[in-house]
Parts: sequence; C-alpha cells; structure tokens
Amino acid sequence: MRKIFSTFALTIGLLVGASTMAQVNMSRYITLTVKNGQSINLVFKAAAASTPIRIVSGSNTQNITVDTVWSTSTGYNTDGTTMTVYGDITGLNCYYNYINLIGLDASNNTELMSLSCDNNQLTTLDVSKNTKLTSLSCTYNQISSLDVSKNTKLTMFDCNGNNLSNLNISNNTELKELNCSNNQLSGLDISKNTKLTMLNCSNNQFTTLNVSKNTLLTDLSCSSNQLSSLDISKNTKLAMLDCYGNKFTTAAIDSIYCTLPIRQEADSAIIYPVKDSSDPNHATVIASTKKNATDKNWKVKYSDTYTNIPATTGNYVCFATDIDEATTEQALNLYPNPVADVLYLSATARTIRIYNMYGTEVAHATDTDCVEVSHLPAGIYTVKADCSIAKMVKR
Repeated sequence: MRKIFSTFALTIGLLVGASTMAQVNMSRYITLTVKNGQSINLVFKAAAASTPIRIVSGSNTQNITVDTVWSTSTGYNTDGTTMTVYGDITGLNCYYNYINLIGLDASNNTELMSLSCDNNQLTTLDVSKNTKLTSLSCTYNQISSLDVSKNTKLTMFDCNGNNLSNLNISNNTELKELNCSNNQLSGLDISKNTKLTMLNCSNNQFTTLNVSKNTLLTDLSCSSNQLSSLDISKNTKLAMLDCYGNKFTTAAIDSIYCTLPIRQEADSAIIYPVKDSSDPNHATVIASTKKNATDKNWKVKYSDTYTNIPATTGNYVCFATDIDEATTEQALNLYPNPVADVLYLSATARTIRIYNMYGTEVAHATDTDCVEVSHLPAGIYTVKADCSIAKMVKR
C-alpha cells in the first residue's frame, strides 16, 4: 500500500512539474554567448509572481520561478557556448561574469524593462528591439558603438567604461541619470535631455560642455576632460560638481565659483576643482578665491581625499553682469579680431573682462592693453574694458 501511495505521489509531482514547465513562454527568450564549463551568475525579475523560467545550456536545463522582485544571484552551469533564458522576464542582471560572458542577444524578449550586463566582455550590444527598457547598464565591457535611439523610455543609462567615441541620446528625452564616463567621447549633446538630474561624463575628451538646458541637474561630474570653461549659471539646483583635471585657468575657476547656486548648509553642496595637492592644477586652484563658493554654503574639497582645500590666495570679487545694458557705452577697438591667442586693445584699460554668450566671465586682466584668450573655445564673446564694450570672435 505504501509503495502504491509513493508511486501515486511521484506521478502527481511529475504531472505538476510538467504542468509548470509547460507554462514557460518558449517564444520569449534571451541568448547568452558563454564560455563552456563555467558558472554564469544570473538575476531575474518578472511582471507577475511565480513566473516560470527555463535556463538551457546544452544538456543542462533548469526550471525556476521568478517573482516581481529581483531574485537571488545564482550560478548556472554552461554546457557549450550558449545559454538561453526562456520565459516572461522583465528584468535581467548578468553582471560580473567577466571573460565567461562574451555575447548577449535580447532581441527576442521585447518585454524587457531592465537590463544590467556590467563587467563582462561584450563587444556589441543590440537593444533596438527592447523599446520598453527604462534602465540599461552595460558598464565595463568593450563596446565601441551603441544605438539607443529606439529606447525612448530610458530613465537610467550607464555605459561607463567602454570604448565609445560617439553617443547620440537625443531621442532619450526621459533620461534622469546618465553615466557615460571613461569612454572616448569628444562631445555630447544633451540639449534634449531636459529631465537629467545626474550626469557623469568624466574621463572623456570633451573640449566643451553645454548644460544650459539641463536645469534640473543636481549632480554633475565632468572631471578629466579638456574643458577650458564651464557655464553652470542655469543649473540652479546643482549641489555636487566634480570638475577637476580640466584646463581651467584661475579665472575660469573663479567664474565657476561665482556662478554656483546658493545652497543651504543642510544641502551639503560640494565642488571638487582639483584631485589632490600634487595635481598639476593645484597652484591654479590655490590662486582662486574659494570664499566665493563657501559664502554660498559650498564645500571646496579635494576629490581624492574628500578633505577641504586649504585657504586660497585670490581676491576675486563676483559681480552681477548685464551686458545688454552696456550697448550704449563707448565703442572699443580690438585687434586682431578674429583672434587666436592674445587680444589687444587700442589703449590700456584698468580692467578687461570677457564674457561668453551666457554672460559668464571667462577671462579677465587688469592694468594692461592685452588679454590671453587662447584657452577659450571658438565663438563670439563680449569684451568690456572699463566703460567700453565690443564683440570679439575667437578662432
């Protein structure tokens, strides 16, 4: 009798198991290219509780159920060079598999909303079919080109640590967080990304960065680029600015200090204008006037140690500019104009100030008839010398 009961129970169990497996949506799947004989760490999430999933690699098959919260990271053994995840998952994390994961094809799971494939050896990633993605993280791979033009629902995008030389995010107007640091980008147009609150574009090759349309930014990291100026006058919500390792002069740093928004002490606002005391730009920063930042409740710190930068020696005074009102003032003779390196005036001026198109001071000199402008990007600038004003074209 006991044997009959055991056989009956086993049969019921097999039927239940077969029923569960039959519910797996085999038409929806993600294929991974893997190293044979390895363990691949995977984490899943689904839109519904107890969603059946099947993981297949060669002769290895494992059936699991996934809930609406992220599952525990589990290793699945490979038998061959492919591993396929079948089922209605909406989230996949396959990070930190390093050399064991070299390819990912998610084109057959169009319901995917969250994908994280950090720290692998992917050289390509096609997400053009994954139009429901709201979160995409593919950091520290070897991706040289990435098209996210179809992923218009993205709110978080992290492609840090790849080989990208170009990135078009003009269609990603819902983005709130973007990290494209540690790539080979020479520029980035974020004028359409007006919902951005966090931007990290450090360790690239930027010579200019326009954040005037990104008025919701609270955190901006643009360190280790080739910027000679930075206009943050429109970023009134900013509370963290990491801008060390650029080509800022003391005047450019003072201009940044002067355009920092006023914060409350409770905001813990921090600016990192230099890495440490051995940084080649340290003397430039020490010659600035950090009081203009601290008076607005900003802490001025080393980025490497997070300690306060010592007292600076500058005495620069911030002032409100209204260039438009100066149009009736006496004309100013400048030469050469256009200019490449040094701009000369027809007479010595007590104070020479140069402003960019946003009204931010980008250079100044005192008691002279010339001013160095080689560090400025090409464009049109306004020059004020005492009571005179003129336009300057920088080549």
